[in-house]
Amino acid sequence: MRNFFIMLSLLGLLSSCAKTSYLYHQGIGQFKLLRSARPNQEVLSDAGVPVEAKERIKKIQELKDFFYKFFSRPTSGIYSKSAFLKQEAVSYLVIASPYDEVKAHEEWFPFMGDFPYLGFFAEEDAKAWAKKLDEQGLITYVRPVYAYSTLGYFEDPILSSFFHWNDWELANVIFHELFHTVFFIKDEIDLNESLADYFAEELAKIYFKFDGDKLAEVEKKLAMQQKIDAMIRQKIDVLNARYVTAKGNEPVLDRARAQQVYLEFEKEFKAEGRQMCVEGKIPDEDCLPIEREWNNAAFAAFLTYDQESDRIRALRNKLQLSLPKFLEYLEVVYKKYKKEKPDQDFADYLTAKTE
Repeated sequence: MRNFFIMLSLLGLLSSCAKTSYLYHQGIGQFKLLRSARPNQEVLSDAGVPVEAKERIKKIQELKDFFYKFFSRPTSGIYSKSAFLKQEAVSYLVIASPYDEVKAHEEWFPFMGDFPYLGFFAEEDAKAWAKKLDEQGLITYVRPVYAYSTLGYFEDPILSSFFHWNDWELANVIFHELFHTVFFIKDEIDLNESLADYFAEELAKIYFKFDGDKLAEVEKKLAMQQKIDAMIRQKIDVLNARYVTAKGNEPVLDRARAQQVYLEFEKEFKAEGRQMCVEGKIPDEDCLPIEREWNNAAFAAFLTYDQESDRIRALRNKLQLSLPKFLEYLEVVYKKYKKEKPDQDFADYLTAKTE
């Protein structure tokens, strides 16, 4: 724990006052969270803990054991403790974008690089940061986060925010976060998140032993969701193209005109999204294009977590590897990448190696 605060101090010396404050408060939030966690066995034997919470803790322990055994990896201390939050979410992400382009506004930190969003343990802090960015002329989007990973720097506890998910959602989240503990690429947030999503989803199918009609049903739903995701990405390109057209030869697009462009686009986007969900028999409350409040920043957030998924799926299909062998393949290629140090992202390097 001491090393964590030493790191924060060093970053603070090299950062602006605002960033120093941010790092300090997030460090305090992380410290309080870890300090509040109790060993699972202690929680499970506590008569004051609801039975429902205990069952979810047991389920997470089972998922953790399954994950590490499936990939033949030594288990870690992650999720060996549990922490009960005073709020629904563990943190809140703030993503910002220009008003005339869907593009994540990045914040730079010494030694750590650029981040397309910032996370806050307190919702009021997230809203205050969003307000500051709004005043700078950016479009902002704040969303709750129910799970996250410290990538092995600390032994992340089970959080009470996990308990509201159903079994399928919980398995996907736990497998996603556990994947970060066995494979992580430096400085490539998009690829890391997409890989974790892909491996979690594929492993969840195996864990629940989906086969036959049930597997076909799940695959159909996932394929429809992928189709909707692809539509959203395509529409983001359309929106950005419309901003460029509206700007014409002018150096800056008038904000009122940009708002008009967006509102016209959003009407079309939601109508097309609703139609796709109707065709896929997806209820409105689960239909991503219409259940979420969208703006440029929300679209930028979507891209942050989704843009590498298709490439990963296509790569594994081409290689025809089992899930464990696919992970081993990624590790071998990443080791070569770090040794060669090419002037390209690992995502592009990975694709080039299989062409």
